[in-house]
Amino acid sequence: MEHLPRSTAAVRDGPSSRPDLASHRRFGYRTAVMKRVAAFALLTAIAGPSLGAQRSIAIVNQAGGLLKELALRAPGASEWRPFAPGLSPGARTSVSVDDDGCAFDVRATSGNGPVVWPAINFCETKSVSLNRRADGLAWVDYD
Repeated sequence: MEHLPRSTAAVRDGPSSRPDLASHRRFGYRTAVMKRVAAFALLTAIAGPSLGAQRSIAIVNQAGGLLKELALRAPGASEWRPFAPGLSPGARTSVSVDDDGCAFDVRATSGNGPVVWPAINFCETKSVSLNRRADGLAWVDYD
C-alpha cells in the first residue's frame, strides 16, 4: 500500500493524480454533509404541503335561533379566532382548521347569551351540528 503524504498537495503518479489522505477526509465529510442537506431539502419539499395542511369542517346551526360572532380556539388557548359573523337557524358554514389539531372549542352568542361547545372533535367528521336547548344545555351532533 502506498503511503500518502500529510500535505494538502496532490501526489502525482504519472498521468493521474490522487489527493492526500487529509484532503480526502475533508472532501468525504463535505460530501456526506451535502448529501444530508440535499436529502433534508428533498424531504421538506415532499412533506412541506402536508405539514400544516388544513381541512374544512362544516358547521350547522341546530341551536334553534340565530348564532352570532362564531369563533373557535384550541382548548386551553386564550385567543378566539372568528370564522363567521352570524349563522341563521339551519344554516351551514365551513371553517378551515390545521391538520395537527383535533379538538376545538366553538363559541357563539345567541339570544340567550354566550354559549361554548367545548373540545369538539374535528378529526373524525366532516360536519358538526351545534345544538342548544332553551334551558342552556349545549351539545354537538357529528354527521
